[in-house]
This record gives sequence, structure tokens and C-alpha cells, in this order.
Amino acid sequence: MLFGRRVSIVFCLSILFSSVASSRGDQLLLKDGFEISGNVSSTEFQVLVTEGLRGYTFSSKQVLKIDPNPSDQEPDETYSLNESLPKVGRRIDFIQGHGKAEPFDSFGRRTVNLINRDKKEIAVHQAITSITPRYLIVDGLNYTWKSMLLLEEMPTDQLVSVLKRLTKSDSLPDRLKLAHFLIQAKLFSPARTELSSIKKEFPDSMDRVTKLEKQLSETLSKQALAVVKHAISTGQFRTARKITDELLRSGPPELDIPLWQSTKESMDKIEGDIARAREMISKSLAKTTTAGVPPAARKVAEEIVTLVSPANINRLEPLLALSDQPDSTPVRQLSLAVTGWVAGPKLAQQETEQAKQFAEWRSLLQACVHATSEENFEIALDKARAAKLTPELAAAMIPLLPAPAVESKEGETITVDLKTDALSVTYLVVLPPDYDRTREHAAILTLHGVGSTAEGQLKFWQNAAARLGAVLVAPTNIIEEKKGYEYSLDEHARYLAVLADMRRRFSIDSNRIFLTGHEIGAFAAFDLGISHPDEIAGLISICGVPQFYSQYYWRNLSHLPIYAVDGRLNGDNPAIMSDYLDRVFRNGDPTLSVLYLGRGRGWYESELPHIVEWIKRQKRDPFPVKIEGASARHSDKRFYWLEVDSFLPNATIAPKLFDKKKGIKPAKLMGELTRGNTLSIETTGLESLRIHLSPPLIQFDDPKLTIKVNRKTIHEGPIEPELATLLSEVRRTGDRARLVMRIIPAKN
Repeated sequence: MLFGRRVSIVFCLSILFSSVASSRGDQLLLKDGFEISGNVSSTEFQVLVTEGLRGYTFSSKQVLKIDPNPSDQEPDETYSLNESLPKVGRRIDFIQGHGKAEPFDSFGRRTVNLINRDKKEIAVHQAITSITPRYLIVDGLNYTWKSMLLLEEMPTDQLVSVLKRLTKSDSLPDRLKLAHFLIQAKLFSPARTELSSIKKEFPDSMDRVTKLEKQLSETLSKQALAVVKHAISTGQFRTARKITDELLRSGPPELDIPLWQSTKESMDKIEGDIARAREMISKSLAKTTTAGVPPAARKVAEEIVTLVSPANINRLEPLLALSDQPDSTPVRQLSLAVTGWVAGPKLAQQETEQAKQFAEWRSLLQACVHATSEENFEIALDKARAAKLTPELAAAMIPLLPAPAVESKEGETITVDLKTDALSVTYLVVLPPDYDRTREHAAILTLHGVGSTAEGQLKFWQNAAARLGAVLVAPTNIIEEKKGYEYSLDEHARYLAVLADMRRRFSIDSNRIFLTGHEIGAFAAFDLGISHPDEIAGLISICGVPQFYSQYYWRNLSHLPIYAVDGRLNGDNPAIMSDYLDRVFRNGDPTLSVLYLGRGRGWYESELPHIVEWIKRQKRDPFPVKIEGASARHSDKRFYWLEVDSFLPNATIAPKLFDKKKGIKPAKLMGELTRGNTLSIETTGLESLRIHLSPPLIQFDDPKLTIKVNRKTIHEGPIEPELATLLSEVRRTGDRARLVMRIIPAKN
């Protein structure tokens, strides 16, 4: 179905309102690897995929592959419930919130209290009219209102009660349909129970039941294997080991046994390597003296014995490879262990002097990046220079520095009070299972709205963060309770301060930080995320839209993935978002909008599994070869490798003076690495800027290296990396994934 050239998401969804598909439809693969299934419609610039009453909208330029009605896709088992629905009468057109919701009875009915436009509670009687393995369609009985719930939003016992009422207990086809539905819905325990009952009550059905039991076992095995692989990738080795051992004990399907056995053997090898490395280092320490292995190197070796884990055992590969060699000695073993641990396996050395030097360099690096004052930093920097630490070697060691030790039990909330001369901000932290201070974890920074709390945000995100192996952070006062969000410079300063402090204090992968918010927190997330796109890997908004500055900052979105969730009945939000996305989709930016018809404000907790899958596929590129940026506020200065130093007069506007009717014309920055190792930069509205350079972006020693600003050449020839720049930037930002080795100032 092809609509007109300019057509809103809201209109597209309204056209498809009555299309409640019972099959998965087409399958789409986006460029970031995210998969979406449903009925596909398109315009010239955007694609709409609907499933039930939920619509995904994104730029057509983000589509990698479309598989129309895959042949290997089995039809969904579905149920329809006959209900007498009102054709006219009172209509639900705005949902400000939800009150108490009664459980569904066995007839699929319940009463839910909604908060309407007048902030009054109204009691709405609902009835389920359609059930699929992924969602329910629910209609109003005393109001005209059609909405959708994802299957996980209905408690399993209530769902099974409804399904059993629709199933004739003495009908084998009905019972087999129910069992098949439960398998498709991934409700494995009820499915197993139902199949067991069918075998007892229908002895002649063994062949058909056995077939479903095999499908159940294979589905469970595949899902468990995916969970295990993901757990290993996120550093949750204990979880992966537990699931693997349990599946092998219970017996996976024959066709999956080699996969599970291979997975177990891989984990056995990792555990064996860790035990062997610990033993080798401990014995070598016992057999050597401080004369043979200096104290600094011994201290690192002792740290390895304590901290070696599946996340870092690869650093000790040279040590493990040496164990069977005839020339292996305790001193050589310790040297390989220390240098590989500090600088990575490719830089591992066997000489004692190198082990001593690497250990001392690392100590100096730690003193620099953790210096509590400029004076202490300069002292440590002078020592690092005197010790002949090069920027290149420092850059290899910095990502491998262990984060400070944290005293915290699993699931415990940590409170961090951050105070400087300029600001005071508090944030709460929950560490993931198997937190490892030598492994960089993803992070979720979540903002609460007015009427909610940081503690509430932690509760909402905690399970999802645990699945991702992510550090969960919730500031308490970026948004002040009494004022709401004001788009102010102070709020931006507090946000950037939390980002820097959490990166310094915890072991966080700076390329996998995700900013989220709910309602007012989502409005804030849009403003903060789009204004500082280079700080995060993705932005997740629940019931928020871009306002004020961010509406004019569309240039900042080319490398910032966004996942925005909302309900069609959430006031003006859908229309505002639709207008905003028109330009975003034309540009091909990686924004994904999810809109539920028949729903308004809410937490959308059932959307979290989909968000988790999306997060898995996102990673920041700290030095894209082509960038754009827009700014009209003094807080919004850094755009990947370009930074505003000073604006021209009248190029910015204070938040309190922002006029929605007049709008703004932001200053612009554009930069690109072109052929011949040339950086070409164009700006408007700026007086001066700073260019942040790093080896991932340019070749420093290239005689042809050229930098042009507004077509004027400001530099030609090689550039010398600076240790001071590298270390001061890491100390200032805590960002160990974006290592800047030189900053070039430029005037317009």
C-alpha cells in the first residue's frame, strides 16, 4: 500500500486501524540488525510496520532487507471472542494515566480505571476480543475504545483461564491447538503441563503430542541457547553456566546436543584457563623474590590472581601459551602476565625490566586520571613524561585500567553524592549481576518525571538492565521536582557531570551508554540526548517528544539512534512527533517510533523486551568520518570530534528567552574526513572551535594530513600526539573509549 508523499504516522495507523493481523506478515531487517515483523506500508521516505494496534515507523533508508511472508513461518494459533460492542456512544480520546485495573476473569473481561482529560477517574469495562501468541485486542463495553496489550502484560494464570474456557476439554483438536498456542507464545511451563494432560486423557494421541513435545523442547532449547550466548557476551558467566548445566542434565533435543556440548566445552576451557593462570602466577610469585621481580610488578601479578575472570582471560593468552615451553621460567611467566594484563596480549613481554616499566607506567596513568586537583594532575603528568610514557602506549593501557573497587551486594542501590564548586547532584546506581571492574559494562541512565522518582526508574529498568549486564544509573535532581524540566544550562551541567563521574567511578563502556526517560523525563532525555549526541549510544523515550531546542537540532541525529514509544491517545504528542519525524526520515536517520493505538500515557513495561533487543545492537562511533551539529545554547558544544569554543553574537538564545513562535536559527558545524587524510570543516554562527583528533580518525604522521575550516587551510603536515591532552581529557570526561591525542584550535 503506497500513500501520498507527505503522510503522518497517525494517519497511516488510522488507515490500518481495523487490520488486526493474526499472522506475522513480512519480516524486516534494519541496518542495525533489529528485526521487525508485521504488515508493511510505505511512503517515499518512511516505512510503517503494523502488528495488531502497534505501529513501528522508521526511515526507508534504514531498511537492509525485507522478506515478504517467509515460507518457513508457521501460522499463528489465534482465538476470537464474541462480544457485543457499542457502535456509538462515549469515546475514549485521551488517557492521562491509569488507576486500578481488576484482573481479567475467565470470560476475558475486567474493569480498568482511566484518568481522563479532566484528571478524573472513569471506570471502563473491557473485554478481550482477539488473542494471538504475541498480543491481545481489548475492546470497551461501556465506552467506544479499542486497545492492545502485549501478551506479557496479562498474567499467565489469567490468560490460561481464558484460553481454557474457549477450549473444549473433550476435544483433542481444541486441546492440541491450546498446547500449540502456548508453545508459540513461549509459555513453556503451561505448555508442558497441557501436553502431559493430553497424553493422559487421550492415549491415542501420542504421535501428535510427541510432535508438539519435540517442538516445545526445540523452541525452549533455542531460546535458552540464545540467552546463554547473550549472558556470556554481557559478562554474566555464572548465569550462562547454570543454564547450560541444567539443560544438559534435562536433555536437550538430539539435534541441539552438539551445540550445547560445544557451548559447555567452551565454558570449561575458559574456567580451566582461569584456574591454570591463577596457579601459574601464584607459584611464580612463590618462587621469585623482589630482586627478580620488582614490587610494582609483583603488585600487578597479585591483582591478576584476584581479578582474572572470563572477561579478561584473553590478556593472559601469551602466559598460557608459554606454560608448555621448555624455556618457561617463573620470572618470564610473571613478566608475560603483568605486561599482557596492563597493555593487552599483543604487547606482552618476557623481560623483567619491561614488566617493571609497564607496572610503573600504569601506576602513573592511574595517578593522572584519578587526580583530585590540577596540581596533583600536573605532578603525575611530569612523572609520566619523565618515565618516557608515550601517548600511544598510554592509549593501549587506559581502556584496561580497572575501575575503583565498589562495596556493594548484588541488586543493592548505591547512592553517589557529587559535589563541586559549581554544582551538586545525586545519583543512584544498581550494578548488574557478575559486575566486573575489569570489564566495560553497558550503562542505562534513566530520568524520572514530575510525580515519579529515581527509585521508581530503578525499579522499572532493573530487570532489563540486568539482562543487558548494564550498570543502571538514576539521577535524583537533574530534574527538580517543583520546577519540572526547564531546558536550562544548569540541568545540562548536572547531566554531563553525572556522565563523567559514573564513567570514572564504575567500569562502563562509554560506547554503550543509553539515555532514557519517562514523560517529563523523556522530554528531558530528548533535549539532553540530542544536544550532546556524541555522549551516548542511543536514546529511549517513553511518552515524550522533542521540544524547544531539540526541534531545531535535527542535524545532530545522523549518528544518534532513537527508540521512541508512545500512545495515540496521549494528547498532542503523536502529532508533534509525526511532524518532527518527517525531516528525520527524509534524512535517513536511525530513529524508530513505536505508537500504540488506543493507548495514552503509561509505563509501557511490556515494550522493554523489544527495547532490550534494540539496545543490544547499538554502539556509539566516537569518531565518525562525517558529522553534523547544531547549537543555539552555550551548554551544547561538543559534537564528536568538533567542539564549539565561542559563538558569534546573537547565535545563541537563553532558555528563558526562547520564543516558540519565532523559533531559532542554530549555529552549524559540519565536518568530514575526505580522501587524502583531509579534514574539511564548515561552520556558521561560530567565532572559534576546537578540533579533537585521534588515530581512529586520522593518520597523525601523514605528511599529507590537511585541516581546512571554511575552505581555509589551517594545518598541513604531520601532527604530534600529546600525552597531556590524552590524559587530561580522560580525567575530565571519564571517557576511556574516545581517546583524544591532540586538540587543534581554529578561528573562523
